[in-house]
Amino acid sequence: MLARIKAVMVTAEELSQIENKKICYDELLKQIKKEHQAKAKEFILRLCYALQNEDSFLSNEDIRDRIKKT
Repeated sequence: MLARIKAVMVTAEELSQIENKKICYDELLKQIKKEHQAKAKEFILRLCYALQNEDSFLSNEDIRDRIKKT
């Protein structure tokens, strides 16, 4: 009987790991979108600068259109 009780007992660390795995789908989706939006903003800005460096005569509208198309 004592062996069964010990087998069922969960340490605080194990409980924390289990709780972390129980994140709901919607929360995870929101987190992923937030992280990717931040990365996308960073890369779009870098793309703008790269295009501007390649052709200094490109207007902001031309750069925006070119990035949107890709």
